[in-house]
Amino acid sequence: MPGYASLGYVGYVKIDGDAVIRATSCDIKASQQVDAPNLVDGKIDKTVYQLQPIEIGGTVAFPAVHEATSGSSTVMKKLWQKACVRGVSDGKLQKLPAINARYNDLTVYKYRNCIIDTFEFNVAQSDMVNISIGVIGTTRESGSPEYPDGFYGYRNTRVVTWNDAVARFVGSVPVSGEEIRSFKFNLNNNSQRFYTLNGKLTPQDIASGKRDLSGSVTIMGRNAALADYAYSNQTRCTETSSVEWGYSIGAGTTGSCSGDLLIRVPGIVFQIEEIALTNELLETTVNYKAFPGIAYQSEGNTTDFVV
Repeated sequence: MPGYASLGYVGYVKIDGDAVIRATSCDIKASQQVDAPNLVDGKIDKTVYQLQPIEIGGTVAFPAVHEATSGSSTVMKKLWQKACVRGVSDGKLQKLPAINARYNDLTVYKYRNCIIDTFEFNVAQSDMVNISIGVIGTTRESGSPEYPDGFYGYRNTRVVTWNDAVARFVGSVPVSGEEIRSFKFNLNNNSQRFYTLNGKLTPQDIASGKRDLSGSVTIMGRNAALADYAYSNQTRCTETSSVEWGYSIGAGTTGSCSGDLLIRVPGIVFQIEEIALTNELLETTVNYKAFPGIAYQSEGNTTDFVV
């Protein structure tokens, strides 16, 4: 329909058939590069073109919310487990059968066989708890507009904010939320697309590599014990500290709200603090990496770190 105008409120992102995400952004798309080989062919213009693979992927960003059916700890836990848990026999991530992205009444795409390659938890003082997942899929097909009545459990719900967030380190050098200004945790599965001579421009399979677990914490002022501990990394041969993050609904909250999620990842190695002279509030940033040492082809593959 030429000249059809539509606004964003008609769209949505629906993951795995039942989780409707209240997204701040979604750039999942199909892309394909078209190249022009530089051949000698007696013309001043290039006369041949080459199609590159079709790639399905992108990012969905959204805040956590206190609701039983959408964006709550149930959905958050499910997405985290999809990004975290590997198969016992093959070490692969479990695929999402479909991600439905409805752009307007006429345009709906269904992205098939997606994995969650990256997962980011990010919270800063005076802000929402922000989640971002990066997905990789194999194919795209047209979908049909849906108008489900039961999108959400409540007419409205409260977004998870920094006062609900849990961010702390336990172990050798405890760091509590009282001194944390912002916190970030990242999981990256380092997945790759693999193509074969299957007569298609889409990948035959997607496989995940060794994952990276990392993040950063910004501290109000300076935690002297943490700074000294990181500076003396060479004096230890192993690390036993853990990072805990998630959120918990505040005491005394009314209604049948959901919102308790706590992840504990062990094996934290702190890097030397970043500090700079300023006339503003003094803050120090400490980056960290996690080395939990989960084994391959054992019960450890199913570890999701959920407390």
